Amino acid sequence: MKNRIFEGKDIGDSAVKFFDKLAYFESSGKYKPENDEDLYIGRYQLGTDVLADIGWVQKDATWKTARFRGEAAKKWGLTNKNSFLNNPKAQDEAIMKSLKYRWLSLKKYSNKICQRVNVPINGIYRKSYGDKLRASESSVKKVLLSKKSQGFKSEDLRGKSFILTSSGLLGAAHLCGQGAMSNAIGKNFKGIYDIPVDGNSLPCLFYHENLSGHDLSVIIGFKDSCSANKVVLKNDTQSDNKKINKEAKTTELPQNKSNNNVAKPSVATSSNSQKKESPDKQDASNIVKKVEEPKTIAPKIFNELDEEKDGVYIFNGQKFEEVWDTEEYRKDRELISSQKAPEMAFVNQSEVNVERLKAKFLDSKMYNQNYIKYLEVKTGKKVLEENKEDIELLLKIYDEATKDENGTGNIIKQENFDILREREKNFETIRIQNIIYYIFSTPIKNKGKIETLEYVLGQFSAKYVVYPDKKPIKSYEAEKSFIEKNTNVSSHLLKNDSNSTKIQKNKLPEEYNKYLKGIKDIDDILIRVEKKSHENFANMHCENLIRELWENVSEYEKTYSMDENGVRQFPLSRRLIDNIIIEFLKVQTGFKEENETKYFDNHQYKDSNIVRNYLLWYIKRQKGIDIPSKSERGLFNRLEKIGKDIRVTTVLNDWITSKSAIKVRNIRKISNLIDEVYENYRDNSDFEKDKGIILGLFKNSKELRDYAANIDSMDLYSFYKLFYDLQNIINPTGELFVNTNCMLKCTLGRDISRLIIKEDSVMLEGGKQANINDTNIQPFKSCSAIGICQPALMGMWEKNTDVKVRNKPALLDISTIQCQHGGTISIDDAGQKEAGTAVTKEKEINEAVRDADCQYKLLINICSDVNNYFMQTQLKKEAQKFSKWNRFKNSTKNSTNKAKLQIAKKETSLEKEKYLRGKDGIKQIDMSVDGIVTGESIVKEAISGSDVVLTIDSQLQKITEDTLARGISNIQNSKDAKDASEGAAVVLNVQTGEVLAMASYPNYNPALFTNGISSEDYQKYINDKRHPFINKAISDKSAPGSIFKMVTAIAALESNQISLTEKIDDTYRYTFYRDYQPTCWKPGGHGWLNLTQAIEVSCNFFFYEIGRRAGIAKIDEVAKKLGLGSKTGIELPDEIAGTLAGPEVDKQWTGGKTIQTAIGQSYNDYTPLQMAKYTAMIANGGKNIDVTIVKSINNPDGTTVSRNELDSYTSGEKSKAR
Repeated sequence: MKNRIFEGKDIGDSAVKFFDKLAYFESSGKYKPENDEDLYIGRYQLGTDVLADIGWVQKDATWKTARFRGEAAKKWGLTNKNSFLNNPKAQDEAIMKSLKYRWLSLKKYSNKICQRVNVPINGIYRKSYGDKLRASESSVKKVLLSKKSQGFKSEDLRGKSFILTSSGLLGAAHLCGQGAMSNAIGKNFKGIYDIPVDGNSLPCLFYHENLSGHDLSVIIGFKDSCSANKVVLKNDTQSDNKKINKEAKTTELPQNKSNNNVAKPSVATSSNSQKKESPDKQDASNIVKKVEEPKTIAPKIFNELDEEKDGVYIFNGQKFEEVWDTEEYRKDRELISSQKAPEMAFVNQSEVNVERLKAKFLDSKMYNQNYIKYLEVKTGKKVLEENKEDIELLLKIYDEATKDENGTGNIIKQENFDILREREKNFETIRIQNIIYYIFSTPIKNKGKIETLEYVLGQFSAKYVVYPDKKPIKSYEAEKSFIEKNTNVSSHLLKNDSNSTKIQKNKLPEEYNKYLKGIKDIDDILIRVEKKSHENFANMHCENLIRELWENVSEYEKTYSMDENGVRQFPLSRRLIDNIIIEFLKVQTGFKEENETKYFDNHQYKDSNIVRNYLLWYIKRQKGIDIPSKSERGLFNRLEKIGKDIRVTTVLNDWITSKSAIKVRNIRKISNLIDEVYENYRDNSDFEKDKGIILGLFKNSKELRDYAANIDSMDLYSFYKLFYDLQNIINPTGELFVNTNCMLKCTLGRDISRLIIKEDSVMLEGGKQANINDTNIQPFKSCSAIGICQPALMGMWEKNTDVKVRNKPALLDISTIQCQHGGTISIDDAGQKEAGTAVTKEKEINEAVRDADCQYKLLINICSDVNNYFMQTQLKKEAQKFSKWNRFKNSTKNSTNKAKLQIAKKETSLEKEKYLRGKDGIKQIDMSVDGIVTGESIVKEAISGSDVVLTIDSQLQKITEDTLARGISNIQNSKDAKDASEGAAVVLNVQTGEVLAMASYPNYNPALFTNGISSEDYQKYINDKRHPFINKAISDKSAPGSIFKMVTAIAALESNQISLTEKIDDTYRYTFYRDYQPTCWKPGGHGWLNLTQAIEVSCNFFFYEIGRRAGIAKIDEVAKKLGLGSKTGIELPDEIAGTLAGPEVDKQWTGGKTIQTAIGQSYNDYTPLQMAKYTAMIANGGKNIDVTIVKSINNPDGTTVSRNELDSYTSGEKSKAR
């Protein structure tokens, strides 16, 4: 192999030998074989289909049409077939990339790696290509015998079993087909491929057996943890030596041609071997010498050792390695000093050795059942002193649980001890995380990995299940008597490291009291993590445990599984893994030293530590954490930059000043985790630092409050409010009047609530003014008394003023009211615009450094950020009057250009002006004969026209237009869509259907028409191929793409073709139809997904399948209900209906077109406004809405045009849409 570097790393000797073996099977190892086929060429017999999968050539290319691109062209200079054949390093790179690509599809079977797989005795050999015909039994038998005679492992494995390995699986997939192997392993060799064979009738199992056991982890990111049958000890006693050497003897064979089919036992001697040998050894040597070496065809790589060093042997086809000398080993040798142990012996885990190990473990003069001593001797490493007690217990429980029929457990047998011996991991001390990873990697028989871990940890308590440490007595005492009286919540005494603390108890059945009893609590297990460089993370068992758990989907999901009471089913395992993760992050990001005890925010209570809980939420939501991070989205790099200053304020500051698309989601989560105010949550050690950060972000409390309200994170305001010195600006009676922008808090409620006033009221500083009878409020996030908040206010608010609002006393911010569930509700902020303005007495705060939230890099971020930031502002502003459009029409009337006049008529038809035009008056002017005005009088009063009030928010409209233009410009500057030149954006109120903003790009400047547009400007617009005069939001259409998948989901659910829990296996290529086989967007597929997961990752394969099940008729039915394919009826001209895909538009309809429709392609074409309406109906729970841009038409006499008149005014289109 000429190239052993992959993505900057050496793949290792084991991987190199794998590729050498693979190449032998494909081309006898030659980079330019003499008899290359037209389809598959080179050392690894690669075709253009493989090169297309890794992105080196275009899809559906042949060697004649292949155009090399990307890395193939730039890095390797490939241009055609010959250039590929003449570049061995490029061929090596291609096969490595190919295996990485194949692993994406096959890694779903990683939980079966190292497990024994049974091959059915009646299994059928079937060709893995073409029509999958049954292979000839005689052909298979013949080729297996031939390979066996050449020295390969070659037998019919039907009715037998083998251990699955990643290298064997990938090798078989390369040689027999990835899809065939995936089907075979997934169906236990009973699928459509049964037992796949290649074109030479060689079964896939042959390749698996001869290519297994190699480490490809640098390429595929996964390392097998199979227990190797290596030496477990040196020659313990002379009695063992005799037994072992007896096994090593080979029967003397006659030296004739018949010996050619007999393989010679491989023997390697230690470098310290003596010329003088024991009789037993000498006999064995002499006999071995008499065996004639067979004539084998198998190359040397299939027989030689992976490592040629002292103490490494092959015996009976198995590989063994000696354990290095230790003090205990020397003592053992001295037990029988009368005879010298032979220099050469083959030691494996045979019964005699296991029995000796067991006897030594029990011997009071040897190990005396001391697991720590045994572990240290057999691994050559020391156990961390602080972990010895816990490790001793875990090993004892695990060893007992893994005992075989002879009463010997995995620890005594040293099963899979290579995990703990691994020298390349470069750890000298065994810690608790090393043992946890070992147990996780070597599960108890008939138990999963997490089930094994939970069982072994069963002697520990998990008090956090029953007693979450959410409220220390310091901040809880004031509410104690009231809460105990009203909610029957009791307090219990628990001990922590420093003193006794009372904490709130969960209401859980007594069955969970089992988690209160144990020799030690799971949180008291000490975890010490070494500080390592990024390059060494992969060699740490902490990282291995975290990564492998995330890669194993079933085990990962199991750790988060809940029982019927909402308690985790594996609370011990999940908690310990969480603690390991947090400790790992603390040390590796530089927050603390290895032996230092340090808490985020100096808040030692795990369950209420905001930063800890946020990190665990992020890891769960992202299904892992890149260590180190690959992009700004990655959390690890963010934390590493903050380092020793990680606390809730610095993490928030990092997100708030970030331009990341996921910033709002993360800030909102941190806010949701806040349960207390700053002074009760933590000490004052960082008070001034945190205050400086917050005041740097928000100059005054109003800025903070508005920002928090805009992203639905009001707990931030409550948490940091004390940093500001507040002065009430408007104070009419000594206290503040309250309006609907107020914030309410409750002694039993979490977060804040608001008043709801539906009837008309006096407007006060931006909101409706409240009176003491306004008791309709929004629910709080939760209630300590009943769980889900259900406000039930008793009576009225307290009266504090005689000022009347709607005939009732006005509500002041000092008033309180009781809830029947026991809470007292008060007013935290009156809601007046000027209220809460901060005046900081200590220092003046200048311009805030917070990054403006309206700056976007990607067009896709518009919707989420507009919704998060602007939807909370006041949207119902006064609209512009119709007169400007009247001026526009008049200016075009004076022009000779008919096209301009048509545009004006469309915008301002006489039919629509009848409500808007005023009526002229008559003024009489008296003049003398010499022309001097002598008087004037009004004969007929002029009547003002009506005003149209639009639903458009002018500020939001400008932001949408600017952002749309900037977004398209950014896309044009990117590599992916330089041709992008047009677009539209629509913002709707999802509850009312009101259009808050509507932008079309490019647009035109209507001001040019005010005094008559110049011919030059007009020609520029007319000749622009982007058609700026067309409102693309309503008059242009395009395929909806993946947003249409929700239609397909609803159609499949309504027709009972899918349930919410059913999972479908995305294998990348959808092969239901012979003539049309599209693929998922993700190479290798997503694996098993349910509906929720499929929507989350937008899996094409999943929606192909459920779309096919539901059928085109049902899909169209649902699409029509959601308003797709028909006009919305908006009060604007030239709206088009769009196109609904189906047999009505294509008489030659096929199933392939149905599955294309299911993902929003095919003939599906809708206007942006239709797609906005459809999305709004999904968001509001399915309620139909009338899209409108007209808020009202107000007459000069104060009356308003009725809804019926308004519908008539819009030519009935609204009625049709409704």
